[in-house]
Parts: sequence; C-alpha cells; structure tokens
Amino acid sequence: MLKRVYPVTIFHYKYSDAIEYLCKAGLCYSIAKRFSEAGIAYGQAAAHERNLGATVSAASLYHEAAKCIENDDPHHALMCYSKAISAYCQVKRFTTVARLEIDSARLLEEDKNFKGAREHWLRAENFIRTSGTNDAWADRCQLRAAGHAVRCQDFNAAAHMFEQIGVASLSHNLLKFNVPGHFMLALLCMFATVSRFEVHCLPNHFIILLMKIRALQCNMRRAKAMFKRLKKSSKGDGGLFWNSRERIFASTLLQIIEKYASVFSSFVFEILT
Repeated sequence: MLKRVYPVTIFHYKYSDAIEYLCKAGLCYSIAKRFSEAGIAYGQAAAHERNLGATVSAASLYHEAAKCIENDDPHHALMCYSKAISAYCQVKRFTTVARLEIDSARLLEEDKNFKGAREHWLRAENFIRTSGTNDAWADRCQLRAAGHAVRCQDFNAAAHMFEQIGVASLSHNLLKFNVPGHFMLALLCMFATVSRFEVHCLPNHFIILLMKIRALQCNMRRAKAMFKRLKKSSKGDGGLFWNSRERIFASTLLQIIEKYASVFSSFVFEILT
C-alpha cells in the first residue's frame, strides 16, 4: 500500500536536509580555516531556518556566521549580527541581544567607526536595562558610549552620560569610589562645549572673539549649575566627591577659565572702545 506524501512535508524535508548539509559544510570549512566560506554556509543555513519559522535556530546560525567572517568581511559580519539581533528580539531574549550589540560595537571599534560603535553601546545599555539583569553592566556600556561621544566631540552628550553614570554609582558600595572620576569627566566635557563659529560668515574678527566669550561665559554658567547638581547628588556619599582631588581640580580649573574669560573680555572691550 502506497503512503500518500503531502507537498508541505516534502517542502519541510527539503529545507531540513539543506540545513543539515550546510551546517556540516560550515563545520568542515571552519576546521580547514576557510572562515569566509564557513560564514557563507552558516548564513545560508540560517536563511533556510528562518523560512521554516525556527527563529532561535536562525539567530544562532547568523551569530555563528558573523563570528566566522568578522575578520575577513566586517561589513557582512555586521549584517549577520543585525539579522541575529532582529531574530532574538522577536523571542524577547534581550540579554542575548545586548551581547550581540556589544560584539557589533567592538567590531566597529576595530574599524575606527566610533560613531557607529557609540550607537551599539547605547543599544546594548538599553537592552540590559530592559531585561533588568545587571545595572552595573549597563553602566559599563554607557561609559564606553560616553568615551566615544568624546572622540566624536559631542561633549554635551558625553557630559550627560558621565553625570548619569556617577549618580547611578552612588548606590553601589564598590562603584561609589569611581564617582569622583565620573563627575570630573562630566565637568571637563562641560568645559569643552565651546561653540564653533565660521570665520567667513562674520565680517569682523572682533565679533568672533566676542561671540566666543559669550559662549564661554554661557558654558561657565552651565558648569556652575552642574557643580550644584553634583553637590546635591553626592550628599549621601559622606563627602567622597566634594573632598576628592578630582573635585578640587575641576573647581580650580573653573576659576582659572572664569578669570581668563573676564580678562579677555576686558581686553577686547578696551580695543573696541
């Protein structure tokens, strides 16, 4: 008696066999240290798994493909990481997604793409906080993002992130000793936020100087406001920040910059009058 075979069953077995052979091929290529071919094989197997609706298996294979080809083809590896992240997000495995975002960020760091790396570190921090697993891990991701913000000269964002990390560290018995360093970095970023002006857009160089002084004085007011916020935030740390050498250094630097700005503005005023 002949057994009836349905087309859906044939379709399923066709892809299952293809996945099995592609995984074996990827393993053989990896053993032979032909990682580009191994990555392509794993990527094709992941695409077939996705066609079958096996989201977790597809994500795992995309991750394997990315690890194989990240040294030879970083751009293709990032695409595989992105597909794996998308698949894991569908099943709400946010801790795994955060790890993949960190792998993507490190890959971009090696490629000197600090702006893209900063975005991935921030996404990793967001996924860690969403999963509610480890706030200290999320703070480390935010700290790396703040460092890249400084490299990209986005000092406002960097100052905000360093301040957030410092405030969050106050509630940890071990991490609170890093608070003075985080607050000092936030203040230094605030000092660095001097506006840039295009020379060819302004008719007189003295106007440029006056505008720079105005921007510097505005930044000093913001820095003083941050000092007040940090003093209020660090009340419960027993003077850990306010009595630290980091606070003394930042406070002295603020006084020097204020003195420089007042002397410089007086000098420009005398020349113009």
